[in-house]
Amino acid sequence: MNDGEHREHRDRRAPRSGRPGPRDPLLFWRTLRRETVVSFTRRMTLRHPELRRVVTWPEFVRMAEREGVSVRVLPLSRDGRLLRLGQHVAIQINQALDRTLRTRTGMHELCHLWRDDPGMPCYHAASEDEQVLHPSEEFAEIFAWAVTSPARVHLKGLREEDL
Repeated sequence: MNDGEHREHRDRRAPRSGRPGPRDPLLFWRTLRRETVVSFTRRMTLRHPELRRVVTWPEFVRMAEREGVSVRVLPLSRDGRLLRLGQHVAIQINQALDRTLRTRTGMHELCHLWRDDPGMPCYHAASEDEQVLHPSEEFAEIFAWAVTSPARVHLKGLREEDL
């Protein structure tokens, strides 16, 4: 390994706060973009052991609380959204969804927090009429399904014994 590779590997590590985040923001985001749903889930399992099994509503809420994210279920025109105002982060979920879809939507939004949040005031939500999913939306959809679906027991790398 040459010095450049060693420096890249060292800079990819998450900061000591325990939350994934950039030391070198550009390098960190490029690294995340190459990450698969399986490797991302494995990495997040270190902080959130709930991801070892099918995630249900109580586990989702526990992970959100651990991240300092408030969760609100209320009438919305979309399934859910991630909002940030300064250091306050909230996930809003449509009350019309059943508990399973609320959990899946919440995990989708947590995925955006973990992968896409720049740490400044922002808003994450795909347009309702968007025909083609942005890669970060597609990743969050696959991740949310993978961690909330009982079918994950058939996916190598996401079974409880694999994590």
